[in-house]
Formats: sequence, structure tokens, C-alpha cells
Amino acid sequence: MLTDKLFKRVLLEPAQEPGVDRLQIVSGFATASMAHRHLELLGHESAGIGIELVVGMTPKEGIALPNHRRFREMAESHNFNCRYASGKHPIHAKLYCWLQGAKPIKAFFGSANYTMTGFGGEQKEIMAVIDPMRAHKFFNKTAKRANSCLSPDIAMHVALKAPDSRIPKSAGCSAVILSFLTDKEEMPARSGLNWGHRDNRNRDQAYISIPAHVRHQGFFPARGKEFKVITDDGEAFIMARRQDKGKALHTRDNAFLGRYFRARLKLKSGVFVTKDNLLRYGRTHVEFTKIGEDFYFMNFSNESRLP
Repeated sequence: MLTDKLFKRVLLEPAQEPGVDRLQIVSGFATASMAHRHLELLGHESAGIGIELVVGMTPKEGIALPNHRRFREMAESHNFNCRYASGKHPIHAKLYCWLQGAKPIKAFFGSANYTMTGFGGEQKEIMAVIDPMRAHKFFNKTAKRANSCLSPDIAMHVALKAPDSRIPKSAGCSAVILSFLTDKEEMPARSGLNWGHRDNRNRDQAYISIPAHVRHQGFFPARGKEFKVITDDGEAFIMARRQDKGKALHTRDNAFLGRYFRARLKLKSGVFVTKDNLLRYGRTHVEFTKIGEDFYFMNFSNESRLP
């Protein structure tokens, strides 16, 4: 049973085996941010690895439209195949099977979804080694009743959800906008998304600044109190207000937040984030909507790409 370093042990180390060229995945939930980061790291360690992904919970949950668009981009330009399960029965399994050509050689099964939350250390997950042939058969059976994200009629099989349609509708929902830029519309060099770019820090460390007028609204919980966040692309993680006067939003592992936004911006882990990076993406801010007690929706969708 595996309980630590899951990203390395499940998603990276098997790629170093001689002849390994493919990873088959069945995951209840999956995000393009995760796939982007995974492919980036595989490119460093073992070029030419193909990923075949089946997202299993789409019959019940659909797929967030920003996530779907990014999956399509990756499928068109990378060695990446993405399919969405269809039919009456959603699939909540999390399975990872490595192959040498047509031969399955190593497989894992457990609790970790193919998301940055699942493999980012934000929450405890468990994986176990299983029989690779059985895993391979399960993947093939699942893939047969799934539709390619590139299918021109995919919307007939799977619900494609715009960001605001993922917010539970309840009376009195309020929202705030938090900018990544300073009051002078500049990108901070040693804070915010670039907090890790100082001393000998992890370059991915990041936080989201909360201006004084938002702090005084009582929109977010008190300093130090954790709350749950779901995002427009299907991630879900825990945040809290930290630092002096609770002026910053942190994740439990601050490098997680930096990796997440860099992946969405299509940047490599740890690189310095510029204002041009945000402008090129199409958004210099993030929006939080309060949808329940200690429960928030975070929207960082690229608005220009939505219908």
C-alpha cells in the first residue's frame, strides 16, 4: 500500500522502465491542469510517453467547459487521448496502468483522482499495486463505452458545463474579485504568484492577496479557519487566510497553489509569472463566490474562450 510520494511513485517512476511507452488511466474526476503538469514532468524524464485517459463520472457530473476545451487542445497537440464515459452508470474508479507496447507491466488502484488535488499532497490518498493484466482489461472495457473529447458531437453524450453553471444555486450568493496585480497594475516580483521567488524558497510557492476592503467585508472566514474551494475546472482544495491581518489566501501546501495556476497558464512549474502571461491567458484576476458556509467557488476561466 502506498501513502506518500504518490505523484512520483505512481505517475513518474514507472515511466523509467525500459520500453514503457503508454499510461492508461481511468479516473472518476480529472483535470487538464493535472495532465499538463504530468506531461511536462514526463517530458523531462521519459520523452514519448502517451497517456490514455477515461474520465469516469461524466455521465453524472458532466465536464466543466474550460476543462473540456483544454483537454481538446492537449489531445490535438500532445501524445494524449482523452475520453468521457457515457451511458447510465458513472465510474468512480481510479486506476493507472503502464504498458510496454501491448504488454501491461505495472498498475495501481486506489483513491487518488487524476487531479492536482489528488496527487498534489493537499489531502491524504492511498494507492495499491494490482495485477496489470486485470487493470488493462478494465481500462479497455471502460474505454469502449466512452467518447473522445475530440468528437464533434460530444455535447450530445456529455453535459458541457460553463463555469457559473457549476455553482449551486442558492439565495444570497455573494462574490469578490481578487487581482493578481498591484494597485499600479504591475505583477509583484516577490509576492502573490511569485512569492517563492526569494531566498531559497520553493519557486512554486504562491498566495492570493486580499485587499483591505475585502477583508473588512467578512466575506472569507476568520484568519486561520480553513474552508473548502471548488474551481471552474473541477479541482477542490482547502484554503485559509494567513499572514498579518489575514491578508493572503493560502493552500495547505503553498507550492500547490503556484503549481495549479502555472499549469492553467500553460507555464512550467516554478517559472516567474509575468503580467504578459496573465494577459495572454485572458485574465488578471480570480473570482470567488460564496456558495455555503465555509464553501466557495473559484473561477479562473478564460472568458474569451467561453460561448
